[in-house]
Amino acid sequence: MIATIAPLVVSFVLFAVTRSAFTLVFAALGPVVAAASSADAALQRRRANRRESRRFAAEADRVGAAIDAAHAVERQTVGAAVPTAGEFIEQPELIAQRWRDDPARDITVRLGVGTVPSSLGYNEGVSGSWRATPGGEAAGEAIHGTLARLRDQALSLHDAPISSVVRSGIGIAGRSRAAEAAARALILQLAATLSPADWSLTIPDTAVAQWLRRLPHATTPAESTGIRFRSEARALSVVTARSVAALPRDLDVVLDLRADGVVLHDGRIVRPGLLGVEQAAAGAAVLADLADGLGIRPAGGSSVPISVDYREVQNAARDRTVASAGLAAVVGISATGPIALDLAADGPHAVVGGTTGSGKSELLLSWVLGMAADRPPTAVTFLFVDFKGGASFGSLLGLPHSVGLLTDLDSEQPLRALASLAAELRHRERELGVRELRSVDQANPPPFPRLVVIVDEYAALLETFPSLHVLFTDIAARGRSLGVHLVLCTQRPTGVVRDGILANCPMRVSLRVTSAADSTAVVGTDAAAELPARPAGRALLSLGGGSPVLFQVARCDPADIALVVERWAGAPRPRAPWLPPLKRRISLSEVGAGESDGGIAFALADLPDEQAQRPAVYRPQEQGSLLVVGAAGSGKSGTLAAIAAAHSQFDVLRVASSLPCVWDALTAIVADAAGSRRVVLFDDLDAVIAGCPDGYQSALIDLVARALREGPATGSWCVVAAQRLGGAMHSLSALCGSSLLLRMPSRAEHVLAGGEPSSFVPELPPGAGHWREKRIQVAVAPVRDVAAADPREIIIDPTSASIVAVSANPERFASLLRELAPDRRIVVIGPIGLRDHPDDLTVSRGGLPTIVVADPDSWQSHWTTFGSLQRDSTVLFDGVSLAEFRALTRSRDLPPPFAGRERALWVQTPDKTLGRARLR
Repeated sequence: MIATIAPLVVSFVLFAVTRSAFTLVFAALGPVVAAASSADAALQRRRANRRESRRFAAEADRVGAAIDAAHAVERQTVGAAVPTAGEFIEQPELIAQRWRDDPARDITVRLGVGTVPSSLGYNEGVSGSWRATPGGEAAGEAIHGTLARLRDQALSLHDAPISSVVRSGIGIAGRSRAAEAAARALILQLAATLSPADWSLTIPDTAVAQWLRRLPHATTPAESTGIRFRSEARALSVVTARSVAALPRDLDVVLDLRADGVVLHDGRIVRPGLLGVEQAAAGAAVLADLADGLGIRPAGGSSVPISVDYREVQNAARDRTVASAGLAAVVGISATGPIALDLAADGPHAVVGGTTGSGKSELLLSWVLGMAADRPPTAVTFLFVDFKGGASFGSLLGLPHSVGLLTDLDSEQPLRALASLAAELRHRERELGVRELRSVDQANPPPFPRLVVIVDEYAALLETFPSLHVLFTDIAARGRSLGVHLVLCTQRPTGVVRDGILANCPMRVSLRVTSAADSTAVVGTDAAAELPARPAGRALLSLGGGSPVLFQVARCDPADIALVVERWAGAPRPRAPWLPPLKRRISLSEVGAGESDGGIAFALADLPDEQAQRPAVYRPQEQGSLLVVGAAGSGKSGTLAAIAAAHSQFDVLRVASSLPCVWDALTAIVADAAGSRRVVLFDDLDAVIAGCPDGYQSALIDLVARALREGPATGSWCVVAAQRLGGAMHSLSALCGSSLLLRMPSRAEHVLAGGEPSSFVPELPPGAGHWREKRIQVAVAPVRDVAAADPREIIIDPTSASIVAVSANPERFASLLRELAPDRRIVVIGPIGLRDHPDDLTVSRGGLPTIVVADPDSWQSHWTTFGSLQRDSTVLFDGVSLAEFRALTRSRDLPPPFAGRERALWVQTPDKTLGRARLR
């Protein structure tokens, strides 16, 4: 408006001033500018509307494409959860997975496709204004129409899979051919979902139902026209009829086929899947082939039973007389009859694979009972190794055939017992050699029973004791001729059972495993990885590399075990392949009272590789000094007591654990050159070294080293006990010719003390340990407190000796001397005392010189006088420090130490002998 009026005002003002008519021309510019501006604005609005319309259309297309892509993913996700029959056939792994699932789960089927609400959201509300331009209102309506179309597109998922949980059955009402085609699609879908191991079929005996006989499920005829899947716990029906009213009332899913589609009971419109007879028959054949490959349905067409009772297979065994020779035992039923395992004929060894819950324990129980039922302990024995806690075989220990159970609950016994198996092999070789036989099969009767070693969780055993792989390889190689058989069970066979053992294990049994590689490692195919989880006990047997045979493992109960135990109740127990473990307490009489080749028998040694227990003999002349290392309460003192109490040709001296006693004993060893035969026992030497006062620790360590190094040459050996080998003890241990390692507080301390990591046992009893690579138990002997022997002392008689005293407390020491020698003149002097009283040194009583007492500082002040007096006098040092002693004596030699807080009283004789002093 202002742009229109302004030119008029300016034009009239110019006319009034100039009176020129030409200025009135400017009055026309206002309307012209206004008209031009309006036209330009309208043009810009039309251009902007067209641009925004194109942008909106492009955005709408992109949103529509995104909705379609999201819907495609949604359809795929929904469809993957419930595949159609055709999708099942194209993906056999889906069928195998469904067949392994729990049969008690909810059964969901795909009924067809239709429109369902989408999971996509829609945000209402679109902002924007539409200008009143030609076509603007129509454009706004078009935009709102596009938004409504996108909303409808987003909120509705077309051609979506529609599924339903089926609990009792499905009814299909409609024209005969269409209803039958829909029923075939649903039946084939159910057959791909329900395992033949758990479900069977009842079908009408009609030509239309003949294709159903090609399914892998066991079939029985039915009088009704419906199809019914049955398991032990439930049943599902598929029924067709001309109308909904004609369908059975107990069906929970109903399809009504009408000309305009199919309406479910909830009103949704669905296009059902349809399947012709030829397509259904081809799909059934695919399922049958898959079941055969998985071992669920044998080629002959008969079914493996879902469950097998142990008594049933035992009756079969007696009927076939398989128990009369070798080690044959019927352990289950296949499609063609009983399955017998014979380690003697088809072994000599077996590998069993199977994951947790697959039925491996049931197989082993039935197998052992089958071998023991008709064979006495003189024919077969069993050694059980269970590294799952021992629960698998606990019920079989009542069998007289059992020679023991080894579990991971005992950290020491398994290694010991399994090591004895090597000795058992040598024992059997000797027995056969005496009879000039090459194999136990040539003996009649055999000189010993067959030994079956059954290992559950072989991988866990090797993880705990890796060294046992060599032993099992040896048994696998030599076991056949010696009558020793291995049954090695593991959850993950791949890489666990090595080729050296697998080559001697032609008998392979695999229950369900978790990977194709594990299945192939055992039976040569991946079929065991596809075995269903239910029923438990489905297994595949391969002998000598042959094709696997599916069978169901027999299940025994406590009553079955009790019957076999009762049958052989009076049979004698067989010889065990190892001796009982070492007792926790052994007397010296059990070890052996007499000496052994000039040694000291102090313990009993366990020799599992020789199936023997013999005295542990310490021979100092051959083995050198002995180091005993162990934690508090491990039996170190008891070991020294046993050595001291045992009969020997040596003089055994126990030294009290005090610094003066240890110092004197070591000094005697180093100084002795008489060639005596003695063993000196030092307890808690590391504690004595650690408790040394300043200036003595390094000297004591050097003294111990000299005694260990030089003592044997003069007939003296040391037995040194310590709690750990840290610090100085580590270097001293290298000077000991042998060591005894008792219980240590941790594996790290055990290894630091020289032990093997695998030999660490945290719960060893007192006196138990490892000596010369053997496990020993030290004999019990009374541990008496060793009275601290009187330290080596020089007796000083104050009544007659010429004495000069250096005392940290001169007055107190002078009083003591006056009490002991009242007739002697005793003078206490200070730093200036000699200058004030020079006659004190010459005055005497009874012809004896005066006893002069002063503190170290006073004597340092009169060093010349002190030096002249000590040449002819006995010098006593009372309570002075080591530094003060050395300063006055001008000697680097150490005086003998005193214990703990005991006040030191040293003496230096005129001939410079140093020692402890005792006043008489």
